[in-house]
Amino acid sequence: MRIARIAGVILIGMAGSTGMAQQPQTSRVSLPGFSIALPPGAVIEDSKNPAGGSHKRLISESALAGIPHLEEPEVTVLWLTRSLTYEEFRDQMLPAVVSMQPKKIEGAILHDEQFSAGRFLALFGRKDMIIGFGVVNCPVELGIGLVLRLHSSQDAQLEAMRDLVKSVRCAREPVAPLRPRAAVHLPDGFGGVVDANLQRYRSLDGEALTIIATEGNAFGGNDVVSGERLFEAAVGAVNQMERGKPLKPEWVRVVVQPERTDLRPTMLARLDVPGDSHPVYFGGIHCAGPDLGILAKIDLKRDDDALAGRRLAQLGCPDDPTREPPEFTKVAEQACRSGDARGCDAAR
Repeated sequence: MRIARIAGVILIGMAGSTGMAQQPQTSRVSLPGFSIALPPGAVIEDSKNPAGGSHKRLISESALAGIPHLEEPEVTVLWLTRSLTYEEFRDQMLPAVVSMQPKKIEGAILHDEQFSAGRFLALFGRKDMIIGFGVVNCPVELGIGLVLRLHSSQDAQLEAMRDLVKSVRCAREPVAPLRPRAAVHLPDGFGGVVDANLQRYRSLDGEALTIIATEGNAFGGNDVVSGERLFEAAVGAVNQMERGKPLKPEWVRVVVQPERTDLRPTMLARLDVPGDSHPVYFGGIHCAGPDLGILAKIDLKRDDDALAGRRLAQLGCPDDPTREPPEFTKVAEQACRSGDARGCDAAR
């Protein structure tokens, strides 16, 4: 679900110029679990959270003296606790990221390649507005995303992206980062599902919740309307990646929610795909203290906006008190022993 964060930084409004494939000088920057060679510039975003963060800088004009380039060139580095295969990058993430771009730069995927084992890159956009996008996998499930806005020449941009991807050095002795977990207060009948990457729960009634904590605010628009549009686009991109086929924007809409008792910003959206028997809900909570977004996929197996809202209200931030349920297999077995047919069905 962190694709929302990745796609959100690949937005551009720049004029371009063409030129030779000359590149700016770089210096090595250390980030959690890896280092990378970046050109000098003003750092406008910097996080040291090992479980997921970003480093963004505007590339200095002095570093680009004599090098034709786009206006306001910048580079963004993101990391999260998940790796990708080349097929996932090429067939799922890349089309989803491209689909979220504004009309001024919407265009085709111009190039993609597996640069080396665990390292992939792509160019997309228009001939005069090219975005570089790359992924590097490091040990212990660390995925690094790279976004470059620099050249309008495709050859120059491709060379710059290859240099950027090649420059990533994974830590020699990596330590698996501790993934933040949402606080939960789910009713009886729910149980936890063992998953190395995600926080998951099931209920005897067939409900399923999948939760992930991601750095930043996934619906942090400048106002309520822009925040809703950003969240709707993120939900669409996540599901397009998951389903492997395009989704129409009108299939996603925000569901108005009452204010939380803890007053935290929250948002709920539903996805109604024609032909599906029921909608799937997606909720978000912004935790201001650690600046985390709690994102939840809520599958109720039925159409019920009010219940989806209650499930979202039963989730909290990592520092909140929590009531973690037992594993679902134990919940199902206990229910079956008590004569509850739902538990027997689930335990099969």
